[in-house]
Amino acid sequence: MGDSISVFKAGNLIDTIVMDVLRTKARHPDKLAVEDVRARIRQVKETLFKDGVVQALGVDVHLDDIESHPEARSMARDIRSEFEAAVYRNSSPIVGLMDARTHYVRRLELVMAGGGASMAFIRNALELPFVLDGKHLAVDVVEAAVEVGLELFGADRSRMAVALGGAREEYDELIHCSVVPNSIRLGPL
Repeated sequence: MGDSISVFKAGNLIDTIVMDVLRTKARHPDKLAVEDVRARIRQVKETLFKDGVVQALGVDVHLDDIESHPEARSMARDIRSEFEAAVYRNSSPIVGLMDARTHYVRRLELVMAGGGASMAFIRNALELPFVLDGKHLAVDVVEAAVEVGLELFGADRSRMAVALGGAREEYDELIHCSVVPNSIRLGPL
């Protein structure tokens, strides 16, 4: 109903949290080992969120360690706050759709892209329903995923969604279009 928003919280902040948890658990880590982990923190973080556990600096870090970290909880609250502000800024047209006699709306679909889209503790904070004008508005969090055979030239689909602003018109066109291949021919047609 309103402008798309981007909340840049998850990526770098989660990197910092993972490093903090690793250093805390390892107690006296070797400086070179810490720098090695810092250099490949994105891979460490991806493994952690995919497998639920990662080992580095001689210690195991579980996803629960990250999700229970005070900075992670604060981050989830900040993201929810931005989302709430966007919904309340646009509450008048949303309530109008909720009051419609036919084709009324009772569910808000939030399309997320990027690393934060797969983090359960962020999704849980965002899936809390809203009460607008005395009516409940459920929230479904959907991770941007595209199954169209488009050539994105190295960009993954969720990054493309971020670049296009999430659920904007251009993104909608991207996921619904069928690309006709163009070729350049030499000589007469």
